[in-house]
Amino acid sequence: MMDKEKKQISSEVNQQQVEDFKWQSLEQWENSPAFQKQVENEFLSSPLSEADAKSPVARRDFLKLMGASLALSSAGCIRRPVQKIIPYVQRPKDVVLGVANYYTSTLLDAGVGYGVIVKTREGRPIKVDGNPEFPMNKQGLSARGQAHVLSLYDPDRLRSPKKNLHNEKRTNRDTIDVSWEKANSEISKKLKEGKVAILTSTLASPSLNSVVAEFLSKTNGKHYVWDSLSATEASQSGCFDLSNAKLVVSIGADFLGTFQSPTEYGQQWGKGRKPVNGEMNRLVTYESMMSLTGANSDERFMIKPSEQLDVALALIEEISKAKGRDSKIKPSSGFDKKSLKIAAIAEELIGKKGVVLSGGINTQTEDFEALQEAVAYINSLLGHSNYDSQLLTSKGSQKQLKSLIAEINSGKIKNLVIHKANPSYFMGQDKEWLKALQNLDLIVYAGDLDETGQFADYVLPADHEMESWGDAEFKPGLYAIQQPTITPLYDTRSFGQMLLDWSKEVGSEINPSDWYGYIRDHWKNKVIGNSNFDQKWDDALQKGMFERRRGSQSRIDFSLDKIAKSNSRNSGDYEVVLYQKIGLGDGRYANLPWLQELPDPVTKVVWDNYVNVSPATAKKLNLELGDVVELSVGEKKVKIPVHIQPGLHDHVLALAVGYGRTKAGRVAEGVGVNAFELIDHSAEKAVFSGLPGKIKKAKGKVEIACTQGHHSLEGRPLVATTTLKEFNKNPKAGHYKPHFEGSIWEDHQYKGHKWGMVIDMNSCNGCSACVVACQAENNIPVVGKKYVLQGREMHWLRIDRYYSGQPKSPDTVHQVMICQHCDNAPCETVCPVVATSHSSEGINEMTYNRCVGTRYCANNCPYKVRRFNWFSYLNYREPSQMVLNPEVTVRSRGVMEKCSFCVQRIKERKNVAKDEGRALKDGEIKVACQQSCGADAIMFGDVNDPESKVSQWMKKKQAYSVLEDLNTKPAIRYLTKIRNREPIKTEHGEGHH
Repeated sequence: MMDKEKKQISSEVNQQQVEDFKWQSLEQWENSPAFQKQVENEFLSSPLSEADAKSPVARRDFLKLMGASLALSSAGCIRRPVQKIIPYVQRPKDVVLGVANYYTSTLLDAGVGYGVIVKTREGRPIKVDGNPEFPMNKQGLSARGQAHVLSLYDPDRLRSPKKNLHNEKRTNRDTIDVSWEKANSEISKKLKEGKVAILTSTLASPSLNSVVAEFLSKTNGKHYVWDSLSATEASQSGCFDLSNAKLVVSIGADFLGTFQSPTEYGQQWGKGRKPVNGEMNRLVTYESMMSLTGANSDERFMIKPSEQLDVALALIEEISKAKGRDSKIKPSSGFDKKSLKIAAIAEELIGKKGVVLSGGINTQTEDFEALQEAVAYINSLLGHSNYDSQLLTSKGSQKQLKSLIAEINSGKIKNLVIHKANPSYFMGQDKEWLKALQNLDLIVYAGDLDETGQFADYVLPADHEMESWGDAEFKPGLYAIQQPTITPLYDTRSFGQMLLDWSKEVGSEINPSDWYGYIRDHWKNKVIGNSNFDQKWDDALQKGMFERRRGSQSRIDFSLDKIAKSNSRNSGDYEVVLYQKIGLGDGRYANLPWLQELPDPVTKVVWDNYVNVSPATAKKLNLELGDVVELSVGEKKVKIPVHIQPGLHDHVLALAVGYGRTKAGRVAEGVGVNAFELIDHSAEKAVFSGLPGKIKKAKGKVEIACTQGHHSLEGRPLVATTTLKEFNKNPKAGHYKPHFEGSIWEDHQYKGHKWGMVIDMNSCNGCSACVVACQAENNIPVVGKKYVLQGREMHWLRIDRYYSGQPKSPDTVHQVMICQHCDNAPCETVCPVVATSHSSEGINEMTYNRCVGTRYCANNCPYKVRRFNWFSYLNYREPSQMVLNPEVTVRSRGVMEKCSFCVQRIKERKNVAKDEGRALKDGEIKVACQQSCGADAIMFGDVNDPESKVSQWMKKKQAYSVLEDLNTKPAIRYLTKIRNREPIKTEHGEGHH
């Protein structure tokens, strides 16, 4: 810890707190000159120069694209999801101007299914939240799920059918408009000739699967299923319920971030992180790169990707030995079991009947199939005969895509229909794929004019999920209905309707011939049944789901013959790991600025991808943050900037996919590099991890926009951490003793409500869903990379990431930080125009039209949570403005803004209670961040109500306020972060940890 910062900590801080120094960046750890300069220049007084403001690097054009920074739309451009639009002189009974309507629906996000509730205002969707009735995610929703509504209003969506005029090599010469009637007629003529194939990603919709099968049966075609981030190779196709799991061992499975159903896992895992009777669950992670799951681990071990299978084989060996079985399965000779505590972890797994998880693209090495079989075998040894449920998503495979290519090049397929799959982005310049495209007579692309759509003869714009009817079956027997919440904004159609139209054109009509009728008919015949169908259908629409059977399980199957290690040791200097980020995933949402500017939960970097290297590797290669390097895998090379990541294995290079898009829209173009280009596409399976890689320094430097280092807290202790053993001895363990000098101010008196919040740092995993939820709810603008580099991001809610320990393998803590709504608010005392004031219910309020932009309040805020609007964000491209929440003011240039406790939601529920002549109920008001949190880490309510949950949480002994010695009296308290690291007795005795 730096001497300067030690002196600034109160003498009352205990010695453990001093030694457990929390640092946010390597620059802070090293106390580098750059960090010292940043601290000195934190409060720059002047805005950008005119030259800076006009700089193309600033990406000012993005301000025209941002859904949450635009002027309000007028009622004249509103469309409602009905057959006929009814004018408001004859107002529909279910619509009241100024009052929101809510519709249940569903969405599938890159293999992850959600039940959702869509909030609409006068016929336009403005907010998406989780459906509390839906068992997979309940009220929780991921960051991408929260941003889903913004994709509806993406200005770069295709608005009408297009016809590409190509030469023989399918190089686009011109694109012309074409009517649906003409397109269908010309397409049908080719489809009648046969040799038809349809390529899609996994279709979770049973109705769409049905109509695809019917259509292909009438055209003698074949359906190919391919997902860019496929899970098909995993025999572990089921999910465990982690709600009651006492121990989870993850071998590279980022189940809190990107693996399988992370929102569902986060809810289950969060339940066990609340200590009850001195106990809580435990997480042990073996991984090569720092993931969100690894950051939340109680114990974390760094391994190379090529050692993943060795870990599994070593666990099999130890568990078999403990159970008296003769296991012939052994890890590679020389594998270091002792330093990885394999014997102790195996014993603890047996004693607690723990669960082992593995999967995700970051684990997909050459040995991936063997790894999955080994993990399934471990779980069977531990007494698990079934998974809790089976996932019906992400079932496409590279094998099917390779099969399609072979069939095309052999002449068996001449006409290809592609629906919302983008293999050209994934395959890049793969010669076999490009040859296949040239060998086709007809390509029809149902989607957008993206990297694959540019090669199509016809690009037919498909409805957005919020514009069309649909359904889904994410798990066997769990059905959901996708309701349209707005009529199509453009001349688009659903893919199901396209197939029905083509069926009619080829002379073999499928009935019913309209898509809504087809879905209802399918549900009547295959899902709900004829008996009392209309009532059951209406009930399903209202609830958003229909369950035919509960607790569907899938058997744990494995093959001992497949658990054979190829032992093909990596021949490169390093092992390259490709992974997906929480924000962009596989890149399909790259054109959404909310997600581009969402800080990655691990690195806190925005607007870029980069190659992660460990501090030791950076020192060895003389690399600094932002240095451009050449990363090569075999003959394939990319040039990319460097990010130095603590907790990364010294022989691993990690690079995120989802960037480097060339045909996604104006926001995405030019951001990052396409990591998919490093994959060898010659095999029938995609290998994302353990790729033999080399790295060398190249010319150039790229500025990396990292939000974590913008503010210095002057060495003051902010996060309280402890171990379960210490917590059981003293619930206040990890707290520091505040020293009060007294106050000259009288305490505020709250005779009615007093709003407050408690954040459970033990349940919060840093998934960042709350960040996007707050942005969507409160019309928070995106500023672009240039201004993030200057510390001018506008997020009202941020998640601070703190490290403790050595950079090689640090502990990580996430802390949600918003306006603390202090009773003794330092900002209120310095505002010369009283633009910031205290309400009678304890909310620190902002009066925007009174603010003159002195920024005294920001300079005086010890929590660094106030945001200044440097520029006007009122320019827009249609129809981006339609996403705005009309209940929240769109702020003008030159005013301060920050968290308001979603005061609009408070007032709405108070008015409802008043109209109904009753008192507010506890839990009736949910602020946006709380509502989005699946882990139940945020509690909001009336502190003056002694029976409210927030009052009960505030009374917990592990609750503390940040910077208590300043006597600001925040309305927000935190629950201590607890790590479960102590030896815990099992039936086999005391385990070693």
